Amino acid sequence: MPLACPSRTIHHSHDAIMRNWKSIMEKVNSKLQMENIHIMQENERLRKTAELLDQENQALLTQLKQRLAVAGNSSSSASNSKSKRSKK
Repeated sequence: MPLACPSRTIHHSHDAIMRNWKSIMEKVNSKLQMENIHIMQENERLRKTAELLDQENQALLTQLKQRLAVAGNSSSSASNSKSKRSKK
């Protein structure tokens, strides 16, 4: 019966370890790729939400400025009326 060559056994063992390691790394890589896809999708969803909130904020700011302008005009009209009456 021929004896097994120790270097050949070590080489085969090393190859098996490397194949196993490669398989593990491929699984980890696939998992990370899926996580990355989910993160990018969530990022896009959040970007769209932020864009809508910004548009809503701009609309509310415009309304506030308009109301303040109207309130400023009516208060200056009222003070002008009072000063005209007091001058008479």
